Amino acid sequence: MRSTARRSHGLAALALLCACSADEVVPARAGGAIEAMIRAAAGSVPELPVVGPHLNWSPFLCMMPPAARALHSTVEAEDGHGSKIYALRSNQGGPYMKLGTEEEVELPLFTVLIKEAFTPVLHAGEDAPSPHSTPGWELAASHGYIPFAERDGLTYRTGASRGLFVMLRLPEGTPDTMDGWAFGTVDPAGRVTGAGAMESCIRCHRAAKHGGLFGWQAE
Repeated sequence: MRSTARRSHGLAALALLCACSADEVVPARAGGAIEAMIRAAAGSVPELPVVGPHLNWSPFLCMMPPAARALHSTVEAEDGHGSKIYALRSNQGGPYMKLGTEEEVELPLFTVLIKEAFTPVLHAGEDAPSPHSTPGWELAASHGYIPFAERDGLTYRTGASRGLFVMLRLPEGTPDTMDGWAFGTVDPAGRVTGAGAMESCIRCHRAAKHGGLFGWQAE
């Protein structure tokens, strides 16, 4: 009951910010309105269901905007294992999982997709807990997922938060969006570091097969 109340509160706040109709959203000044919606979406993360059966790996280009620096410096490239581990959360997880299948799917307005990213830490112990084991069930209950991922035969666990990467579906034609999709980044401290038609996000998502979305990645 308490969890349901928290979820309703978080998503209700997002719905209010998104407004009730396309007529109310499209003419709005996109900058401040979209930033407010990104902030509301970030606040709903603990209540949003996790999409898919396991954590996934994020591509190198999916990164936060660089922080301001006192002196110029170059960003060092990350190696193959430097990618983030992420859990995908959404208020439309079921339809999202069907993208790319024979069933035709169109995600509704005000769909929220949030990539909750972490630094991968090599797991030095035994294999990750099985979803069917008691530790696995306990981890899933507390996190919403089992916080381990595998790559190249190695097991990694979630380390420090790398922030949130948010997509919101607004009416097509809403200013400062990609065909209605607004992007946002929220740093681990909860600060919105980007909102709207973020070029760093659009570079990849513009070529995605499912209307700006990649769909569930098997691994």
